[in-house]
Amino acid sequence: MGDRTSTVQAGIFEISTDKDHLGNYKGHQAMERGKYRGWHYHVTSPKYSQVEITMLIEQFLWQQGARVIVPDRLGIGNVECRIATVSCWELNGKQTVLWIGSYNFTLHVETNKNEKYAKGIITKDDMIKFLKGVK
Repeated sequence: MGDRTSTVQAGIFEISTDKDHLGNYKGHQAMERGKYRGWHYHVTSPKYSQVEITMLIEQFLWQQGARVIVPDRLGIGNVECRIATVSCWELNGKQTVLWIGSYNFTLHVETNKNEKYAKGIITKDDMIKFLKGVK
């Protein structure tokens, strides 16, 4: 994970924001030196597993009209160096990647950061609003 900057409550879920880094950071999870990294989110709940939370967010993305794609390259950082599960979604030229690392099995929600200032489909506010309604 990157540096934790904040955590908010959304119903029975906690959404944490982590800062991504430039260059080689802990475990080489950052992109090449000089590439914009941005932020990624972690979502936890005492009721739902990381896989179940992933499925809930995928359902939300599907309802927004996003579709699963297989990108040429994933611009994500992974301290674990191995991904257990991954899905990449696209809508109106924006991409969001949901992935669970194989080391500590935590969900990452982030923009596919293959270009500078890339914007994802789902924002933190979108997740808060959606997850507050999940029981």
